[in-house]
Amino acid sequence: PAWAASLTIGRATEHNSLDPLFSDLGNDVSTAENMFDALIHFDAKLQMQPALAVSWKNLDPTTWEIALRPGVKFHDGSDFTAEDVAFSLRRARNVPNSPGPLSSFVRMVKEVEILGPHSIRIHTDVPTPLLMEMIGRVFVIPAKLGPQVTTDDFAAGRAMIGTGPYRYKSYLPADKLTLEPNPSYWHGKPEFDSATIKFLGNPAARS
Repeated sequence: PAWAASLTIGRATEHNSLDPLFSDLGNDVSTAENMFDALIHFDAKLQMQPALAVSWKNLDPTTWEIALRPGVKFHDGSDFTAEDVAFSLRRARNVPNSPGPLSSFVRMVKEVEILGPHSIRIHTDVPTPLLMEMIGRVFVIPAKLGPQVTTDDFAAGRAMIGTGPYRYKSYLPADKLTLEPNPSYWHGKPEFDSATIKFLGNPAARS
């Protein structure tokens, strides 16, 4: 609604980590999707729709070509490019201590070939008809974070740089996560001027 300047959501379970590549468990995804985008998203009918990827095609049984969305900016103002996708797919292979690792979504990826700033070619070890459904679930983070980035860097807010509708503002563990709108979001400015996710283990407190 137009009059709603802020939004507060009460959630029963807190995420395990702010690192968007930490796990594919529901509470982690529910937090990450506010601040980070993936190559695709699923609509209300669970059909794949373009997100950071605008189109894709299977060149042969083990080769896919993916066109990426141009003009997308990360929260720090830097440009989203193919390098960021390649980096994110590599990092998803091994994030320590994950309770629900994303490695199963990328294990078939043999090579990510960068064709240009907004074009990549994925080579797989074996024919993978569901490739986009799998790698499309990996949230994209900027390559400039480097291989040394850790889950602690995300927890501290230092690495919370995505392309999603909201930007990280602050986080108080076991209490709340505060977000602010991303005015340059590629899908249009978010509806709310601020958003707060409150973690409320007591059902009565969420009513």
